[in-house]
Amino acid sequence: MKSNLNDMVADEFLNSQTKEGTFKTYKTQMKQYLEFTGKTGQELLDIKRNDKDFQVETTMFGYRKFLLGKGKSENYATSSIGAIRGFYSYFRMPLQFRRQESRKLTEKNRSTTDYVFDKEDLSKMALSGSLKERCVLLVGKSIGLRASDFLTLNFGQLRSLKLEVEAPIALGEIATSARANA
Repeated sequence: MKSNLNDMVADEFLNSQTKEGTFKTYKTQMKQYLEFTGKTGQELLDIKRNDKDFQVETTMFGYRKFLLGKGKSENYATSSIGAIRGFYSYFRMPLQFRRQESRKLTEKNRSTTDYVFDKEDLSKMALSGSLKERCVLLVGKSIGLRASDFLTLNFGQLRSLKLEVEAPIALGEIATSARANA
């Protein structure tokens, strides 16, 4: 892996990366940052060295906005800022952010929304599909597990069930994962 950004300082940072995936990702992100600032790697280090008002840190907010404006995702912007922070840290000039600033830079909003099933949806689904699909749906509904918890069920737990008894049928104790945004 050899960087060819034609910037001695940026190339030194990139060539220090030991993993190929990290190298390729950082190379793309470093190239974008150099284009965004219009500066060379050495100029960026000189600015940071003389920066008493944390202007370099403030620039990160503009860079994030620039990336989002180009249609990049919030995850991409967070990753890019991480690469740039790595660049400055490599040269022993780490960027320092307040906790609130750091939160804003790594802020990610969901791009999807959950579909909330109502009784009508569930009853339609329970009447269509194969027997196996209907069983999975109804067991999941009956035990009230989220999809991630439902996936932890294994054949051994279901094999020992006594299906001749009246509902509800006990599955035993099932540990559920903590909900992220409860």
